[in-house]
Amino acid sequence: MRKKLNLGFRYIKAYKKRSIAIILSMVLSIGLIVGLGTLSRTNDYAELQKMKYNSGMYHVEIDGVDKDQVEKIKQNKNIENLGLYSIDKTTSKEENQIVGIAKANEDYIKNNSRITEGRFPKQSNEIVAEVWVLRNLGIEPKINEEINLKIDDRNGGYKEEKFKLVGIMSDRLGTKSMGVMEMFSPISLDKSSVIQAKIAFKEGTDINSEINKIAKNANIDKEQIKSMDDLIDIETMTTSIDLQSVKLLVLISLVCGIVIYGIFNISVYLRVSEYGILRAVGSNNLKIFKIVLDELFTLFIISVPIGLITGLSGALIFGKIADKVKTTVVLNGEVTKIGMKFPVEIILGSIVSIALIVLIISYFTYRKIKKLSVIDSIKKNLNSNSIKRSFISIKSLRKFIKTYKAISFKNIFRNKKSFVMIVLSMSICGILLITSNYRSYLSQADDFVSERAMNMNSDFMIDVYNEDMNKGINKKSLDEISNIDGVKNLETSQILYSRMIMDKGNISNQKYFDIINKDPRGEGLFKGYLVEDKKTKELILKNNLRGYDDRALEKLNDYIDSGEINIEKMKKENLAVVYVPKANKDNEGSIGGKNVVNVKVGDIVKIKFRENKVFNESCYTMEDTDSEYIYKEFKVGAVVNYEYMNEMYYTGNNCVDVIVSQDIFKKNTGINEYSAANVNMDKGADHKVLEQKISKVTSKVKGAMLRDIVAERENSNAMYEKSRIYNMGITFILFIITLVNVVNNISHSIMSRSSEFGMLRAVGLNNKDFNKMIIFEGLLYGIVSSVVVVIVSLIMQVITYNNFESADFGIKFAIRYIDYIIVICVNLIIGVLATYIPAKKLNNSSIVESINIID
Repeated sequence: MRKKLNLGFRYIKAYKKRSIAIILSMVLSIGLIVGLGTLSRTNDYAELQKMKYNSGMYHVEIDGVDKDQVEKIKQNKNIENLGLYSIDKTTSKEENQIVGIAKANEDYIKNNSRITEGRFPKQSNEIVAEVWVLRNLGIEPKINEEINLKIDDRNGGYKEEKFKLVGIMSDRLGTKSMGVMEMFSPISLDKSSVIQAKIAFKEGTDINSEINKIAKNANIDKEQIKSMDDLIDIETMTTSIDLQSVKLLVLISLVCGIVIYGIFNISVYLRVSEYGILRAVGSNNLKIFKIVLDELFTLFIISVPIGLITGLSGALIFGKIADKVKTTVVLNGEVTKIGMKFPVEIILGSIVSIALIVLIISYFTYRKIKKLSVIDSIKKNLNSNSIKRSFISIKSLRKFIKTYKAISFKNIFRNKKSFVMIVLSMSICGILLITSNYRSYLSQADDFVSERAMNMNSDFMIDVYNEDMNKGINKKSLDEISNIDGVKNLETSQILYSRMIMDKGNISNQKYFDIINKDPRGEGLFKGYLVEDKKTKELILKNNLRGYDDRALEKLNDYIDSGEINIEKMKKENLAVVYVPKANKDNEGSIGGKNVVNVKVGDIVKIKFRENKVFNESCYTMEDTDSEYIYKEFKVGAVVNYEYMNEMYYTGNNCVDVIVSQDIFKKNTGINEYSAANVNMDKGADHKVLEQKISKVTSKVKGAMLRDIVAERENSNAMYEKSRIYNMGITFILFIITLVNVVNNISHSIMSRSSEFGMLRAVGLNNKDFNKMIIFEGLLYGIVSSVVVVIVSLIMQVITYNNFESADFGIKFAIRYIDYIIVICVNLIIGVLATYIPAKKLNNSSIVESINIID
């Protein structure tokens, strides 16, 4: 064995350049897999933590469980966190704001928040609350404060209750963005009859299997169980090797195999006579195979630690850069640090995959040697087994192109495997770069869509809800806010719940309305959005009449589907902008779908609203048959796909809203107060100070809710910046490693043909034409690989766009031309430089030296 190892080692020493080229290919392949795998896993982990912070860390919610069922749920040993929650009471309408007082255990309270001051509640009259909730109530966030609240007695009246504030919570992003105001007191399983249990399982758990076990053990109906599928899918990706990682690992390993096989083949060809002599003196086929395997395996052993260090070092550099971007992700009562994640299975996979490639190459090389007879091996008589004649001759090519170009084409067609390998290496880098950047772009666009869906279009949002729609926030209060130092401007809107009289022929998607009529809000609160008025027999679509100020109307210009917004004309006439929702192919609400009703510019839309402008449950369900309604008509001046200003209490963005100027709104309705305002602050202003000052105004307004969303948007942007850095790292590692690999392959391909080039020079090819020939070959590599990149990347981009279901979110398919231009330019530059450098080296050697070069 030692002799065989010595022989393999001697071959490594004898063919140093080719051995180094093989080591470099292995090192770069391992480094590429490890670097990309580490950064991809870290990025997925960051996305997971962001999702948990936004919507909670629980994998499953179970509604309506009792004490006995909770005890049985606790028996499951794979549960990491168990949150218990029960709606206890709410403030009455006599309070300025409606706030829920829920009972919850510590696990639920600290789910995506933490106690920043004080402690968890222990007694039934003790509560903890978020700062923004307290400020909306006009309560200073100080622990041990006594708080008196009017609580709804559920009989149309209220009772006063006293609470003690024992803890201050950090704001919860998810509930705050939805405008859910809650305080928490301790839960008692004995006193709470209906409890919601929320479960987070330990890492690596088969979640679906455990849910079934819990349901069976605790006798829970499947209808009570709601799984957080998106969270489960992302968590699965970050805890186990996913299909995408496997594809990447296989692809890079195959390219590495092609590279190594090409380089090793040339080395074997040069010493095939030595293998023939070994066979002649008694070495059998197995011994020859072992010699080949020993040589490659020795190079593999050298490559593994260097490749691992290279890949991990590249990933750590970008991890350190990403750490400088400060983010706040609170989970399980603590600020979670988003650090590097090292996927052991991918790291081991890179070693195993390259080891398999070494074994496969050894086998194919041994088979090639075995096919030759001993005499043919000694004489290096490979015949057609090794050299395949090109079907294109230089003579035929010279009819169309210059001689040096014809020779380049001849070389390429004769060394097709080498050419394909080099083009493949160059193409992979470009394809992965373009698709990676496109995925990052779609991810950022998806975050923007989420903010858009919640109408987070400003630094602060003020929303007012009252049954009497004459009441809102008045102009005096808005002026007071506008005059606060640091406030840049306001955008205001007014709203009146109304009913649009529809013609059946104008309903372009009845299935959409069938779906929203049956959703929990549509069926429970409204008894349907699109229904028949039993009193008048009219087809009614419940909707909103809105009045926007000039700034808000101006913003609608970004969302026009048809028509134009003439603000001055809208102030004088019953001219309206109509918001029309869209639906996708599944008839679900979608920004990028088709309009659900046929409303065109120039049409007249007819609405009616309650004369006294007071709205209650009977109005929502259309059981107010004794109420008087006023009819109004408006001409459609423009159709838009987004309502811009927030409306979170009535039909939301489900139905067709009519938007007019505030002058026309006040004239038609008689309402002078405002239902919503967006507050934008000056650059550099302190949003925390502004929140305190604005809340002193809004807390006095009945039904008003103020939300500071600056911190949330900054945190969201910081999370995206982290993700962008990780993607940059992936691109950089990919570029550098592939660049070195391609240069290595092209240089080796050219140097391996030095004898041939020497002969061409010997028969009269001058240095100028020789350089042109080599550079032209490099350009061909760049051109062909660029064509491959463009075609494959476009296909991958379409697949990615469809997989992200981007059209449903209103994200239009767009080719990012800058990425393609960069990749094409880089490919051409690499092709030229990678051929020019070794060509220059050959030019500097004599013709005799070129012909005699062995390695």
